[in-house]
Amino acid sequence: TAVLMLETKLRRPTVSAQHVARPRLLEQLNVSADRQLILVSAPAGYGKTALVSRWLEAVDCPCAWFSVDEHDDDLAAFLLYLVAAIRVVYPDAMSAIELLLQAPTLLAPHRLADALLQDLAVLPGPFILAFDDYHTVHTPAIHALMTRLVEHLPAQVHMVLITRSDPPLPLVRLRGRQQLGEIRAADLRFSA
Repeated sequence: TAVLMLETKLRRPTVSAQHVARPRLLEQLNVSADRQLILVSAPAGYGKTALVSRWLEAVDCPCAWFSVDEHDDDLAAFLLYLVAAIRVVYPDAMSAIELLLQAPTLLAPHRLADALLQDLAVLPGPFILAFDDYHTVHTPAIHALMTRLVEHLPAQVHMVLITRSDPPLPLVRLRGRQQLGEIRAADLRFSA
């Protein structure tokens, strides 16, 4: 069965010309660019999406965007959009996970994550994958998949999670391993 996908969910939002430049925060993102995961976590209206979008405009690395919403809070739907986002940049990628997604029943999240990791490991170069509005995800299977992904990401792949609340991922462990970059509400507040 063909699944209708909203292509606009895979497009990084454009930032208006009136957007206030945030050089300090852009530099903070640049410094964190080598981390496995960058978490941009703050309440609504703090400029998280605009900041990350502006940063990805300037960064010298292929990047994919996935605007997550409540309709993606299902493992199969989430994976379909995740694969589609990566294919915006690398159209021939993700063959291992694609085969698994065509099966009548989905494998366990950690098995699906392993297939994703296998596909990500053979990407031809560095890559940034950004998830906007990740706070709309509540399904434990998706969090299990994402936990396995962030703990085993290939060195050339980096994730950015834009969220209103911290996800149930192993943030303390990633922080301890120096694999987590963080921008919080306190960072996003305007200085004088």
